Amino acid sequence: MYSVTMTKREKTGRYVLLVKKPCFVTGGAEGEPS
Repeated sequence: MYSVTMTKREKTGRYVLLVKKPCFVTGGAEGEPS
């Protein structure tokens, strides 16, 4: 249970960081490429 929740949160967190971080850095829209 704990492992599954951690994996789910970790995956979501990494995905959000990978998708949103570059957008914020480039100043692009959310989910849009630079």
